[in-house]
Amino acid sequence: MGTGYFIPVIHAHFPFYTADDNCERAFADYVFSSLLPFLRCLDRLESDNVTYGMGVSFSPSLLALLARGETVQALRDNLRQIADEYNPSELAKSSPEFTRYNCLLDLYYWFNDRFKSDLPAALQNIASYGNVELIATTATNAPLPLFSACPSALHGQIGSGCDYFSRTFGLAPSCLWLEHAPYFLGMNDLLKKYGIRAFFCSAKSISHASSAVKYGANRPVWAGEGVAGFAVNPEFTAQISAGNKGYYLDSDYFCSEKDFAQQYAAAVGSEKNRGAQKYNPEAARNKADLHAGHYLSELQKNTGAGECCVVALDISWFGQKWREGAVFFDLLLRKMCFDQEQIRAVTPSAYLELEPEQQSVAPGESSLLCGETFSDYYKSGYDELLPELQLAAERLQRVSGDERVTAQMATELLLAQEDNLIVTANPDTQTDRNRKRLSRFCSLEEMLKSGVTNEQSLQALQDDSFPIGKPSAFTV
Repeated sequence: MGTGYFIPVIHAHFPFYTADDNCERAFADYVFSSLLPFLRCLDRLESDNVTYGMGVSFSPSLLALLARGETVQALRDNLRQIADEYNPSELAKSSPEFTRYNCLLDLYYWFNDRFKSDLPAALQNIASYGNVELIATTATNAPLPLFSACPSALHGQIGSGCDYFSRTFGLAPSCLWLEHAPYFLGMNDLLKKYGIRAFFCSAKSISHASSAVKYGANRPVWAGEGVAGFAVNPEFTAQISAGNKGYYLDSDYFCSEKDFAQQYAAAVGSEKNRGAQKYNPEAARNKADLHAGHYLSELQKNTGAGECCVVALDISWFGQKWREGAVFFDLLLRKMCFDQEQIRAVTPSAYLELEPEQQSVAPGESSLLCGETFSDYYKSGYDELLPELQLAAERLQRVSGDERVTAQMATELLLAQEDNLIVTANPDTQTDRNRKRLSRFCSLEEMLKSGVTNEQSLQALQDDSFPIGKPSAFTV
């Protein structure tokens, strides 16, 4: 029997924030509960010589936050403080709390000593072993399908994202992750310009392709010359993350809406949100092992020779949403490597090297978020800003003058195009953030027209943003 392939694609994103946003605690929870456990999991796999493959994308805004000195120092202090809340001398070595204490201490020393608190460097180091393929993403979390009629905005988002990726990791990206995995007409030509060889789309894009696809969503398609589209498998993704059927719903797991510090400071006898059963880390790990075996068995049944199963997950499933998520993935990849030969975990690019002969079709317009239209991308307030954002992108192509001002204009516009509710669950507040950035763009535009640079105002804006914008990226 031939080999089938498993391609996990993990995306990590946190929107860029300033001191006024009061997001330090939310960011710390995100890093401690998901980002560190995920990277620590990969580091252990490398240390144990586990052969596997996966794609990982870090958004530019997240990378910028992790490179900001004061943010990293706050993270280090926060993690040490949480670990210090435990007194190991008062804990029985067999108790769940002692296990949690050791876990925290391991994360602290790994974060602080092994990689000197430099998480982008840690990711690059792990990727250098060849099991992880780093994947680029857009500059900010912009809903690209809404800008499909505005080429300058598309070029600005994708070009800036790829440029930041190259500057951070020292290599050109070959794969691109777009939020909600959309495909819209002309996207393949756009990606080809930036040297992108593969992207990810929904299974609906394949089922609505220009002609019948022989293998359905179980193989990628060549969407254009040299550009492959990988369909995300909805069933195997849902088995991990769906709200009504995911493994994490099992009563043995710890899965609550509490933040990281609250979870780890909880008493041994604290009750879970979904019932009165007490959390037992050993039972949870045993259940993760059972579920990893079941998942692999299902992959073996449903993935034929030469076929691939692409699973796209947010990194929050490695701890923040499901504490045992990293344990589950660690066990799954070890079972694939050591216990069988039918399914092999590979990177997207490795799969295309192994299976280059694929069908050439034009995918249909769709995404993981919606059906055959992009109406679901319109959210309260954002659709009202869309015409202004498109016009601003067109104007940015024609600006000239002080390069510091034009670069800041590009950065403000990219941030104004962002549309996510991680920082605030209130759409109106998110729109206020967009309007604030767009207003800054217009103020800088007026400064440029006046021919006089207000150094104090410019410095204040530069200190409140991240260096990603280049007006040339918006040139069509």
